[in-house]
Amino acid sequence: MYDDKKFEKESVLKKKGFYLALCIGLICLLAIGIVYYRMGYAPDGTNGQMASEATASPVTTPSGNSAITSGGQANEGAVLNSQNSIADQSMGGAQGDSADTQQKTGDLADAGKDSKKGKKDKTTANENKKNKKKNQNGKGTEEKKKESVAAISNGGSLNFQEEAGLLWPVQGDVIMKYSMSNTVYFKTLAQYRCNPAIEIAAKAGTEVLAAADGIVTEIGENEETGKTVRMEIGNNYSIIYGQLKNIKVKKGQKVKEGDKIGVVNEPTKYFAEEGSNLYFQVLQNEETVDPLLLLR
Repeated sequence: MYDDKKFEKESVLKKKGFYLALCIGLICLLAIGIVYYRMGYAPDGTNGQMASEATASPVTTPSGNSAITSGGQANEGAVLNSQNSIADQSMGGAQGDSADTQQKTGDLADAGKDSKKGKKDKTTANENKKNKKKNQNGKGTEEKKKESVAAISNGGSLNFQEEAGLLWPVQGDVIMKYSMSNTVYFKTLAQYRCNPAIEIAAKAGTEVLAAADGIVTEIGENEETGKTVRMEIGNNYSIIYGQLKNIKVKKGQKVKEGDKIGVVNEPTKYFAEEGSNLYFQVLQNEETVDPLLLLR
């Protein structure tokens, strides 16, 4: 049987349920809107701070826009702070990398210097070793030559005595005397010079004789003295004959006093005005000596 009261009661309950569900739905939508708004414009949840900042702002804007503007400035500040922090970290990292690079560059430079220094030290050591070896194995050419001359002069039958004196190699006048303390006038050169020898006038072709027993140690050509012969005669004495031709002796040959060495040549350009002559020089321990003190 149909009951009108029961039907009305059920209808009222259905209406109340519908309105209750509608309210709950509206409340949910409002809650979602608030959450969305907070997430979009105020993620840090500082509503009170935004309101105070909006109130203190000198710009006259609507209240709703003030909160948004303040929130945007806060976000921009946070972003700027974040960017500055990142920039500081990047700069710090770059500076650190630069310092590391400089340190590595310095280490490489030091290593290069050490390497160069090591090579230089090694080169110096090798040179010192070579010089030491050279000194041990032999002396300089000039020193060897002096030792060789001394050995020849002091060896065998070579025993020149100052008391015995020297034989005149040619007969003639001394046209230029020995002088190492005072200068002598050289007519051809038109100047005064020291003279380490004597020049004995002799016609070209005159025979030149050995002034003492000796050994021929050098035969050569000289611009000033022409063809020249050197002999060692013992006790560290040497004789040099210059302006020769047709030389009759050889290097290393032993000669006796009075043996023929060669003949007088035409004068060199240094003695053109003086005329043909024999250049005659005497040395003791490689120092020049006045031949007139020894010629007998």
